[in-house]
Amino acid sequence: MRMPRVVRSLSYHPLLIRSVRALGLRAPARRLYYRLAAPRQGILRVQGAVSGGTFVTRSAEQLRAVEAGSSEPSLELLARFLRPGDTVYDIGSHLGLYSVLLAQIVGPNGTVVAFEPHHETYLQLLQNLRLNELPNVRPFEKALGERSGSEKLYIGGVIANFSLLPGGIERSGGGELPFQWVAVVRGDEFVEAESLPIPRAVKIDVEGFEYSVIKGIEKTLAAPECEVACCEIHPRFLPAPVNPAAVVELLRSLGYSRIEGQPGDAPYHVVAYKH
Repeated sequence: MRMPRVVRSLSYHPLLIRSVRALGLRAPARRLYYRLAAPRQGILRVQGAVSGGTFVTRSAEQLRAVEAGSSEPSLELLARFLRPGDTVYDIGSHLGLYSVLLAQIVGPNGTVVAFEPHHETYLQLLQNLRLNELPNVRPFEKALGERSGSEKLYIGGVIANFSLLPGGIERSGGGELPFQWVAVVRGDEFVEAESLPIPRAVKIDVEGFEYSVIKGIEKTLAAPECEVACCEIHPRFLPAPVNPAAVVELLRSLGYSRIEGQPGDAPYHVVAYKH
């Protein structure tokens, strides 16, 4: 059974979303939505502003992540900015929405480098890359940071809520946060060790760990070839004493002279340009 388009649109209405949350009905509402809206065999086809892709979705959360993510302004911006032959880094790739759609933009002579540390999500990322037949994506089961090593990746109960910071998790109850150990690499060292091409653009979505990611890859970001950085800032998740202004100033120090974004308490996207 396919959900009518009007019902799908209604499910994203802010008033309905607030009402469901206020009544404590998020879990049953998600189950109902997935039962009505899940595509056949869980495979969803989405069309972005410039390119489209096919994705395996195994839950209501994953379905919403792909549906909502395909219309993000930063994705459209990158899709229109990148050219065939370019390289783009997708840091915090999750199911590979950005990787799949942007790989088609940069074409067979371009490269998408995708970083996703959560093991099960990484395996699903690989499945989506195979489904879309994209050999120009180089995926790595790694997190980026200031130091290389093994760290706890905490696992939240909402869409794509994985963080190397316990404060970066949306808690749905008490008790100890679930986690898995993941490999963390210093970005600049990894770029050199793997002989990765310098990107023309970088996307960062790491649930409060953005400052550490940027510090670890600052040499790469400062390279003249790297012209745009799209970073999702999570003000409530940033570790003290880091604040959104510190993330923005770090980008400025790397040569990004024009930075656009609307600061707020909720996660918001910053787009930093060198020219």
